[in-house]
Amino acid sequence: GNYAYTQAEITEDNSIPLGDGLPRVPRHSGRLAARYRILDGAAKGLGFGAGITALSARELTLPNTVSVPGYALLDAQTSYDFDRYTISVSAVNLTGRKVFETYQYMGSPV
Repeated sequence: GNYAYTQAEITEDNSIPLGDGLPRVPRHSGRLAARYRILDGAAKGLGFGAGITALSARELTLPNTVSVPGYALLDAQTSYDFDRYTISVSAVNLTGRKVFETYQYMGSPV
């Protein structure tokens, strides 16, 4: 798993309040995942996994007037190992939560 604490804020500016958070940067983010594979018996080669990804609320604008809430997403995976190959099926966002992807930027028209 992993965890990140990011305190990205304005420290010097003439028009934006000091201490405002940078847009699209969550203060807390992390992921925890686990995987189990059966090594013996009739189900040898069968594997299962699950993971959760979480982000705290993020500001969208400077100055900070619009924000989006934090969220957590749950994923799962199952697989079967053959001699030289693995077949795997994954399901993402099992809760069906709608999230706002804040890493995408609008660009200039071409």
